[in-house]
Amino acid sequence: MPTLMPKIRVTILYFAFIHEITRKKEEIMELSTNTSIKELISIILTRYPNIKNIKNIKISVNYRIVNSNSNSILKNDDEVALLPPISGG
Repeated sequence: MPTLMPKIRVTILYFAFIHEITRKKEEIMELSTNTSIKELISIILTRYPNIKNIKNIKISVNYRIVNSNSNSILKNDDEVALLPPISGG
């Protein structure tokens, strides 16, 4: 009998024109328990390749800005937000 990998649920929030690309304001992803921020970003970019064209996206986990290349492991019920660059004057 195969062993099931434990899973976590993470909420992903998409803002501004990132929302326009994904056509979603948020989604819940089920991930393995050892998924890093870097791996999650890779999954998102595979699903929504046009996000790669946006420079200077900020990533936050539970309201704290993090490095998108971080090997920090996500936890169940984490909230990850993709924040576009802020412009204005």
